[in-house]
Amino acid sequence: DEKTKEEYHEYYYQYTKDVMKSHVDSIIDEVNTLTAKAKSLPLSSYPRVPMIVAHNELMGQTFAMTKEILDSLEWDEFYAEYCDPNDPEGCDVLMGLA
Repeated sequence: DEKTKEEYHEYYYQYTKDVMKSHVDSIIDEVNTLTAKAKSLPLSSYPRVPMIVAHNELMGQTFAMTKEILDSLEWDEFYAEYCDPNDPEGCDVLMGLA
């Protein structure tokens, strides 16, 4: 039902956000590493390097925008007012989940 679904979303929100941020950061790092590697290759041997670099830069920009969005997300007003993000067990007790 919708109420239960919403409770799960609220309960796991911070965990999901942290995992997504970690994933996005790792993709950005990987794209940067691969772009640097591609730029070091000689064009005479690898004529598609400019296309690969352009693609990687587009992906890097896309994930950078995603990171900005994730960084701007805040805890729900209820959690921000009543729960300490450093003490999730306290939130569980308050929400009746523990």
